[in-house]
Amino acid sequence: MIRSKREVDKHVAKVERNVHNPREKALKGYGIARLYFEAKEYDQARKYLAGYIGVSNNDAKAHRFMGQLWETSQEHSKALGCYKRSLEINPAQKDLVLKVAEVCCSVEEDPQRMQYWADKAGALFPGHPTVFNLKERIMTSQGGSVDDMEDLIGEQMAAHPKDAHLHIRLIKLYRDNDRMEEAYDHCTSVERTRVFKDSAEWYGCMANTLQTYLDQRTPPSPDDTHTLYIQLLSALSSLVRLKLAETSISQCSDVLRRFDRCLLTASQLTAPVGGEGGEEWRVVLEEMTGQIYWLAGTLLLKQAQQGQLTWTDAMPLVTACYLVSYQSAAPDTRAPWVTMADPARQLPPPTCWYDMACCRLSQVGHMLETLQVEQGSDWVEDCQLKFCNPQGRERVFYVLFGYGTDNNRSFLLTSGSFSRQDIELPDTDDLIQYDMVAVHDQPGELQPVVWLGLQWFSAEDNIQPDCGLWVSRLFPDLQFTTTDLKSGAPLSVCLLDIQVL
Repeated sequence: MIRSKREVDKHVAKVERNVHNPREKALKGYGIARLYFEAKEYDQARKYLAGYIGVSNNDAKAHRFMGQLWETSQEHSKALGCYKRSLEINPAQKDLVLKVAEVCCSVEEDPQRMQYWADKAGALFPGHPTVFNLKERIMTSQGGSVDDMEDLIGEQMAAHPKDAHLHIRLIKLYRDNDRMEEAYDHCTSVERTRVFKDSAEWYGCMANTLQTYLDQRTPPSPDDTHTLYIQLLSALSSLVRLKLAETSISQCSDVLRRFDRCLLTASQLTAPVGGEGGEEWRVVLEEMTGQIYWLAGTLLLKQAQQGQLTWTDAMPLVTACYLVSYQSAAPDTRAPWVTMADPARQLPPPTCWYDMACCRLSQVGHMLETLQVEQGSDWVEDCQLKFCNPQGRERVFYVLFGYGTDNNRSFLLTSGSFSRQDIELPDTDDLIQYDMVAVHDQPGELQPVVWLGLQWFSAEDNIQPDCGLWVSRLFPDLQFTTTDLKSGAPLSVCLLDIQVL
C-alpha cells in the first residue's frame, strides 16, 4: 500500500517514540526509507537509509537501495558507487551487474573500467541491449573507426534482427559517413519485409533517409525518381498514421504537412511511359490521395477530442474528408502490373497497395456508416454539398495547419479530388471484404478485431460478417473446437473460444 508523506511522517513519529537508543533507531531506518520511497520523498528516504548503513555497512541490499535512490534523483555517479559497493559485498547479484553497465552509459567513467563492466555483463547476458549500448559508448569515447562501429552493430543485429533501433543506428552511421547508397539499400531491403510497420521511429528514419538520398541524386533518372517518391510517400503516410496514435497534435500536423507537400511534388511528375510502371504510379497516387484525406480527417477528430476544435465544427469536415478518401478505390490485384511484377524489385510487393487500401477503406467506410446512423440518413449527402468544394477544401487546410500557414505547395489545396461530384457510399459486401483484409494485415493486434466487431454487432441492419473467417486466418493452426470440454488448459484454446471473445 502506497502511503502519502503525511501518513509516513505520522507512522515514523510513532516508531521513534518507542525506540530506546540511537542504534535501535538507526536499525529501523531501512524500513522507514522504504516507506518514504513509496511516498516519493527521496531526500527523507536517503536520510534514514544513510543512518541504517552507518550501523549495517555490510548489508548489500541497503547499498543497492541507496543506489536506486540516487539514480531516481539523476545522481548517476553516486548511484554507480553504491551499486559497486553492493556487488563487493554480494557478488552473486547478476542483475545488478547489468544495472552497473546501464548506469555506466550515463557517467564519465574511465574507458578501461567501462570495458571491464561491459565484458562482465556480456558474459552473463550475451547480446543484451544494455551491453551493446555500453560497448557503443566505449567505442565512441575512444574514437573507434566506422568499420569497428559497423561490425559492433552488425553483431548485435545478428542476435536481435527485429530491433528497429539497431537498424536505425546502422542507417544513421551510413548517413553520417556519406554512404547514402548503403543507407538507401538497407532502408529498402528492410521495408520490403514490413517487419517494422508499426514503428514510427523506423518510418521517421526512413523518410529522412529517402529525402536526403533523393536530394543528392543529381540528376536522378525518371525511373529512380518515381521509385523514390513511391517509397517516400509510403513512408510518410505510415509515419502520419502512427504519429496520430502516439504524439501531440502539433507533431502530427507537421508530419501531415510534409506529406502534403511531397504528394503535390509527386503528382506533378510526368507519369512513366509504357509498361507496368506507369499503371503502378497511377495506383500509388490514387492510394496516397485516399490516404491523405483519411489522415486529415483523423487529425481533425484528434483536434476535436483534445478540445482544439468543437465537435460541431469538426464533424462536417471529418465527414467530407472521409467521403473523399472513400472514393479512392482498392486496385485490381489481377492486373498485369501486379502479376508480372519483378520479385527482386526495390519496392514492396505490388499487393501492398491493395492491403493498404483495404485497411483505409475499412475504417473510413465504417466511420461513414456510423455518421449516417448518428447524424441522420441525409448527413453525408449534406456534407458533400456544403463542404466538398474549394471553400471547404480551404477550411480543412487552415483548420489543420493554422491560418498563418504558408499555403504554397499544398496538395490538399490544389487537388480536384475534394470537389468530386460522383460520390460512392459504403457497400456492405465491400466492407466485409475490406474488413477481412484489414484483420489479416494486423495479425498481432487485438484492437482492430474488437473495433470491427463492435461496428458490425452494434449495427441496426443485423448484417454480420462471419467472424470465424477472421480468426481462422489469424490462427490457421488452431483446431475449430476442442474434444475435451472439461479442460481449461491454455493448449485447449480453439477457434470457437476466440470467436466468442
